[in-house]
Amino acid sequence: MLDVDRLRVFREVANTGSFSAAARTLAFTQPGVSHHVKQLERELGVALLERSPRGIRLTPPGHALLEHAEALLARLDDAERDVIEIAKQGGGKLRLVAFPTAAATVVPLAVASFREQLPDVQLKLAEADPPASLPRLAAGDWDLALAYEYPCLRLPTDPALGYEPLLSDDMACCLPADHPLAREAQIDLAALSDEVFVAPYDCVCRDALMHACRSAGFAPEIGSETNDYMAMQALVAARVGVAVMPRLVAAMAVRNEVVILPLTRGTLTRTVSIVSRREGFSSDATTTMRALLHEVAAGLASGPLAVDVPPAGVALAA
Repeated sequence: MLDVDRLRVFREVANTGSFSAAARTLAFTQPGVSHHVKQLERELGVALLERSPRGIRLTPPGHALLEHAEALLARLDDAERDVIEIAKQGGGKLRLVAFPTAAATVVPLAVASFREQLPDVQLKLAEADPPASLPRLAAGDWDLALAYEYPCLRLPTDPALGYEPLLSDDMACCLPADHPLAREAQIDLAALSDEVFVAPYDCVCRDALMHACRSAGFAPEIGSETNDYMAMQALVAARVGVAVMPRLVAAMAVRNEVVILPLTRGTLTRTVSIVSRREGFSSDATTTMRALLHEVAAGLASGPLAVDVPPAGVALAA
């Protein structure tokens, strides 16, 4: 049977790319790290790493072992945490990561109620977009994640993760308050073809915007870039350009100098989901947080910039 400690050392070497970096992270000596890996290779009868003056590289058997080691160690960490939580009878820890817009809107309201209901549970919160948060969720670093997906940009999904639809967030248009289109009930994206855009950068939201504009028959002129939606509003207020942003932004603060109007329905939508590991233990803490997130989402399902919320047990349409 493979030794768990040796698997942890091997994983760290593989992920850091060097014995010295792994030794620093694990507080081991470098010879100790090397010994663990050599023992693992001896037990398996295969070379796991190719060593060279420029560093190390995983062999094909090494890649295969790393994949299994990540899953196994995540399950062991889950088991340890779950046993401790059960022993504490209501205590324990919940680790939640959310993309920035949700972290500023849905999460704080859910957390406030969560602390009232389960004051003894330690909460760890973080902010990250799905490309960064979901691999760490699968690896066992988080218990729950709030993530989004644009149906127009289907990305590869990890079969180890389960998705529970929370809401459908249609995109909206942010215009200066005195813009000629500012009094419209909704905006057709094609009507903005001659405008200069303030847009996000290096993210899925940028890719989705470009896809939607191409589908509307034009390539947008990007004049300024920011991933901060409040900064985006400020630039629109300064007449630097117009912007497309999630309706969830309307649940934050909206500047007096701008208006946020719905885009024609179906123009650009993202599905927001609660994501967890399929094989993970569902504690009282995770069950409570799921329910509270749905409760908060339901509260956002009204008003001119309401989000869509699926009935219980019904998936959102792609």
